[in-house]
Amino acid sequence: MLFVALLLAACTLSAALCIEALGARLRIRRLGDAPIGHRPHWPRVSIVVPAHNEEAHLEPAVRSLMAQDYPDLEIVLVDDRSEDRTGAMVDELARRDPRIRALHVRDLPPGWMGKNHAMWLGARAATGEWLLFTDADVHMHPDTVRRAVDHALRHGLDHLTVAPLLTVRGLVLAAWVGLFTLLFIASERPHRVRDPRCSHGVGVGAFNLIRRAVYEAIGTHRAIALRPDDDRQLGRQVKRHGYAQELLVGGERIRVAWYQTLGEALRGIEKNTLAGMDYRWDIALVGLAAVALAMLLPWIALILGAGWIRWTAAAAIIAIAVGYLLANPPPLWRGLLVLPVGSVVLVYGLARALVITALRGGIYWGGRFFPLEQLRQNTTHNASL
Repeated sequence: MLFVALLLAACTLSAALCIEALGARLRIRRLGDAPIGHRPHWPRVSIVVPAHNEEAHLEPAVRSLMAQDYPDLEIVLVDDRSEDRTGAMVDELARRDPRIRALHVRDLPPGWMGKNHAMWLGARAATGEWLLFTDADVHMHPDTVRRAVDHALRHGLDHLTVAPLLTVRGLVLAAWVGLFTLLFIASERPHRVRDPRCSHGVGVGAFNLIRRAVYEAIGTHRAIALRPDDDRQLGRQVKRHGYAQELLVGGERIRVAWYQTLGEALRGIEKNTLAGMDYRWDIALVGLAAVALAMLLPWIALILGAGWIRWTAAAAIIAIAVGYLLANPPPLWRGLLVLPVGSVVLVYGLARALVITALRGGIYWGGRFFPLEQLRQNTTHNASL
């Protein structure tokens, strides 16, 4: 009886994932859907790019920013204590283009994570009416910034975040990323953030465009100085303070190779898994159990069960597969070929991240260790403004 109850619970969770993915597909707009409006004046935009040991990715990414057709653009490159050639590349890029400002961080002050501190410094040095926070490995189409600003102005937004096209190598990594995206949609509900009555807030590190006045009103990155999930928390701060927000799908206009290998992906989520639960172990364990139930139990029941149990398991698997297709663009669809393997790796990765965080008593990021006691002081609910 317990197995049957768990299987029915797995079916319910699978159906919920599929429904949320359908809502996202129907309600989230694309950045390139509407034509760019004619404007006699475009507000100044400052793009802030933090870079820590990014010599392999920085130059092509910045070239895509230099190619933007936006009429009033500033690019602030922040070399965050890099140990490779990133600092020299930042200076060279600044010499090539007068729109680029180069900043160098030599030391990290107490109470900060490196990336958050770099973005805060970049925003302080920026002169734009709008700030665009992006990463040093993001590639943008030449009209991306202009389209985003036009959309934000046309719809009266204070914060616009855009989900990039994720390029991955290998079937298992594609399945992992695709399932992770499905979980992101189900947990963050980005298709609901346009509704001012909805408390959900969202942010994506590849593209966070925010009015400078709003950025300062929500406390800047000081309010989330010790949050490894800085992009997500920036979006949550915007919604908590009652400002207008929307998420768009970028498609080909914003591309990023999120993780190059599966091992890199598993290491990458170590810093964010417990942070995504506001450092609450009860929520983290319940969430892990729910994911394992939805992703793994139907496959076990399909193999070991018979009769209606097998058909019920198949229905749950189909719901996950449909949700996967709805949540992801065609390049990631090939991950369906190894969906059961991707499901196992996803659950393993989440469990591994929680176990490692518990054993360490904190996380490593940017070459530094941050204990959980310190991180819990900077949760969404008690961030000092």
